[in-house]
Formats: sequence, structure tokens, C-alpha cells
Amino acid sequence: MTLRRRPRLSAAGLCSGFRPTGGEERRYGPCPGPRASLRGSTTIGLTGGLGTGKSTVLKFFGSLGAKTWNADEVVRRELGANAALKRKIRNAFGEVCLRDGRLDKKKLAAEVFSSPGKVARLERLIHPIVKKKLAAFLRRNKKSGVAVAEVPLLFETDFYKLFDVTACVVASPAVRRKRLLRSHRFTPQDIARRVRHQMPLSRKSARCDMIIHNNGTKSQTYMQVKKIMEEETWKS
Repeated sequence: MTLRRRPRLSAAGLCSGFRPTGGEERRYGPCPGPRASLRGSTTIGLTGGLGTGKSTVLKFFGSLGAKTWNADEVVRRELGANAALKRKIRNAFGEVCLRDGRLDKKKLAAEVFSSPGKVARLERLIHPIVKKKLAAFLRRNKKSGVAVAEVPLLFETDFYKLFDVTACVVASPAVRRKRLLRSHRFTPQDIARRVRHQMPLSRKSARCDMIIHNNGTKSQTYMQVKKIMEEETWKS
């Protein structure tokens, strides 16, 4: 099903957005257009910033019957099992990324995030593989109801073009930082380096059709996902 882009829908059924200046959330009013249950098949590209809770939202979609796919999981598998990719990474970044002759993901991350040029070099190796597997997932599930793929770099790449609808998970900087320090054991320096290489959350949310707010409880976030699965505000 091809969906015409309309004003973005927030959790409360209100058109909302994040302004680039200061990141202040603004709410407007009920979105125009009819609301109908999702019919046929819809593909949703799910994105957001580091620490916004994208994977939690993806699990909620899955629990409500959507087919789900996670780009980060694909990258982890490929880094562990794809011998050709590991050889290319070793050739590109040298022995600094190895531990006892094997690819060390922490060392690789430290090396890559030291400069934008190195990030781009790694992405040129990995993104074609991810895109191929994403396209295969969407083909397999194009007639299976709702299919949701979590793609952190949805707009930094051209992957967004593969989807009918895009959704952005947002959270305040303080909440994101707390989650990252607690759950992922990132240092403040790690967080700063990684965030610097991603599109600002305000720009991502401005480009998406839907916004999912994830500052509150898991129950509150779940209800937003449930609402999206039950209704939508685009005309075919």
C-alpha cells in the first residue's frame, strides 16, 4: 500500500514536531484526514537518535503482530560471520582493530569514530550489505500486513526510500544520556563521538511521518505503538 505523506502523528493523535532551534516540541491540533485500520501491507522505517529507545519500540511493534527487522543486529552478525567483510575491514583499518588476530568490535569502534572519514569508509563497506538484506526482508513481507525495520541511519542513507511510512522515536537529551550510560556502558566521550556522526534528532523527526515519544514509562510508549497499529492518517 502506498501512503501519501500527511502531517505527522504524535502519540496523542496530534500533529507535532521538533524545531531545530532548541529542540522544543510544538503541538498543533488534530491531524486532518480520515482514520482507518491498516489494510493490505504497510512498511514502516523506524529511526531515532542514540538512546531514544528504538529497539524497545521495535519489540512493541513485534508483540502487536508486525514483522520486524533490525539493522544493528544485521551489522553485528555480519561483523562476526562475514569473512569477506572482515577481511576488507582489516585491509582498510589495519591491525589496530584486531585482538589476538581476530576482529575486535570495541577497538574497531574506537578507531572508526575518531574521524568522519573513517566512519564513511566503514559505512561504504557495510551499507551495501545492510541494504541488500533490508530489501530482501521487505520483499518477503510486502504482503504480510505491517513490516517494521529499525534503521538508525534511515535518512543519512537513502534507505528511507524503501518504505511507505517513516517513524521517529524521540526522547530528551537527559533521558537519552542516562539510558546510554546505564544500559550500554558508554562513556560520555563515547556518546559525544557517536552522536556527532548522526543527523540531529530534530532533523530526523522533522522528516518523519510519525513521532513516538519515549520519555515516559514503557506502558505509555507501548500505547503509542498500539495506536499506530490500529489506525493511520494517510489516504492510499
